[in-house]
Amino acid sequence: MPIDPKDPEYALRWPPHLFAEEMSRLVAAAKAGSWDDSWDEQVETLLRQAFAGGEPAREFRELLDIPTKSTGRYDGEEPSDAAIAWLSDLVAIAEQLPSVQHPRPYWSQRTTTTDAGPEVLGLAEVAERFRKLVDQLETDRYFSRSIGYECVDGHGGEVGSIDDKLGELIGKADLWSTPTTSWTLDDLCDAIEVLHDLAARPTAEYFHNYFDCGWHLKKWSIASGRRLYTWQVNALLESSDLGLRLADTGEDTGRVVELAPSPLEPLVSDVLDVRDASGDEVAHAIAMFRRRGADRNDQRLAIIELARVLESRRPFIKQVLNSKDEGVLFGLANSFDLRHNDHKQKPAYGDEFLPWIFYYYLATLQLTDDLSARGAAGD
Repeated sequence: MPIDPKDPEYALRWPPHLFAEEMSRLVAAAKAGSWDDSWDEQVETLLRQAFAGGEPAREFRELLDIPTKSTGRYDGEEPSDAAIAWLSDLVAIAEQLPSVQHPRPYWSQRTTTTDAGPEVLGLAEVAERFRKLVDQLETDRYFSRSIGYECVDGHGGEVGSIDDKLGELIGKADLWSTPTTSWTLDDLCDAIEVLHDLAARPTAEYFHNYFDCGWHLKKWSIASGRRLYTWQVNALLESSDLGLRLADTGEDTGRVVELAPSPLEPLVSDVLDVRDASGDEVAHAIAMFRRRGADRNDQRLAIIELARVLESRRPFIKQVLNSKDEGVLFGLANSFDLRHNDHKQKPAYGDEFLPWIFYYYLATLQLTDDLSARGAAGD
């Protein structure tokens, strides 16, 4: 069946790239013959979760071309070529599909003149909206892998609560049942980080018919659950004045960090995207610098770490710059009280200089990455 990218039933609730990655994995498994008896459930669940309308899931079920049981499931028969081809087409046009948007302004909203800009949320508003976001994710069973679920036979494990987990992991057992109006910024950040680690997207279920117990989950995706959670939390934080975000790359992934100045946030993402966070000096420096509450000493050490990495690239830099220009790159770290501590250094500089120096060095490292890659490509 041809897919109409303008069909509102095909409006994505997810970021297109994340949907494409998850669906590509399932399509690849089918093409390789490595699918299991829950493959169709995983595909259908993904379609229902990622799209605003139910049409994609219905079309997929029709294309399976396999008789279904009363439960709507089948026992691992080979997926049809038509279904696989249709899913491949859907992945190919993911970036062209519409996204779920807030309603366009209505009459009075369009005709009323106001100078007010977008609403900027404070701590109290962010905390309350965060609770609602988590309540919806809990309804969607994103935390059932961690806190269990009710089952007459105990198949859902030991049933707990978010409060139980907050108590176990950070000693704040009553936080979730406490009104958000009394939350501190530390409370909010603690809850955001703990729930990140608990999140897992449901991907397959089974019907437990003993006393009509109901549908139970049997598979989850921790990786996509955390990424979707992070995406939603950051959309909320971006509308606030808190200056924070939940890191989605680097060694501090899943932890609340200080937001880089807006023009420089893409620089941080670009640098981290090409690095393995484990043991990477640059990734470690970024984590140290942007950690919430990082003090002057933390930031100085992060700059020194970047300067050390840049120093190791000095021979390469000499190849692309003359000696006078190359020396300028190291002037900041050598002139200020950062790497050395003698009478030549300038210790009396304000904390506001540290971000400037840090991002200067980070941008320089990115430049050397780009130049090196260009040279390797023969450009």
